Amino acid sequence: MIAFFVVTEKAALAEPPSALDQCLGCHGDKSLERVDASKKKESVYIDRLGLSRSEHRGLVCTDCHSKEFSKDPHPPARRAICLDCHVGNSTLKDGVQFGDIIRDFQGSVHALKNEAFRCIHCHDAHTFQLDVTRQRIFEHNKVCLRCHASVTQFDKMVQKKPPDLDKAHEWLPNRDLHWRTVRCLECHTGYDPKSSHLVLAKKFAVKKCEACHSQNPAQLMRLYSRMRAAEVRELGFLNATIINRAYVIGATRNRRLDFFALLIIGGTFAGVSGHGALRILFGQLRKRRGKGGHG
Repeated sequence: MIAFFVVTEKAALAEPPSALDQCLGCHGDKSLERVDASKKKESVYIDRLGLSRSEHRGLVCTDCHSKEFSKDPHPPARRAICLDCHVGNSTLKDGVQFGDIIRDFQGSVHALKNEAFRCIHCHDAHTFQLDVTRQRIFEHNKVCLRCHASVTQFDKMVQKKPPDLDKAHEWLPNRDLHWRTVRCLECHTGYDPKSSHLVLAKKFAVKKCEACHSQNPAQLMRLYSRMRAAEVRELGFLNATIINRAYVIGATRNRRLDFFALLIIGGTFAGVSGHGALRILFGQLRKRRGKGGHG
């Protein structure tokens, strides 16, 4: 009887699952799928960690998905579109002006080629992060590759095969390094980009090395300045100044140069320290000898 009372009391004190936990009870399962309008299966898995790091962290699922989504199975209920919140030039973070973004997007090749193109085709609302850091550049580029490297996805948008990306970029020296360290958007928004959402047709892509590899290049500084700002926030000004890749304009880093530079710095420090230590040591020995001779 006592044991039953204790168990019952603990159960009563237990907190009910949060709205997020209730949703992720199903959508946290990687094997969960649904059948779309074209009778194809698609995953409806939501990564909890990705959501916790995204710009939409802290929101409740039903802030975007209508209240009817709380029923299981879900009815054909409406879900929010981005413009329900992101409208006008209200600044939410890092000076982002959504009115300007909408204007630029409407003039982009994405919107002009397909009127059905929407924000969600590039931005996953469950994982999207605004930051541009070196570690995330490839993640940004994978968003482009989801369509431009997929025959199925590209055909859905423009009803033709995607271009051969390897051939289209063969003019780039050290192409793979560029792909790892520079966003596609830096070259595909023109020479004087107003916004990363004003994506232009391929014939207007930047193809001049000096657009980045020259003194004070606006093309590169747009990307690199955001990296530096993120590093200053994360590492502090001094560390971000010392730990950087700015040996040459282009924000590249050479590991061999790192090794030899550290070797030179370490050797210089060891030499100066050793020389100073020996001077002190021999100075003490000379003093002792001098005192012994006087006695």
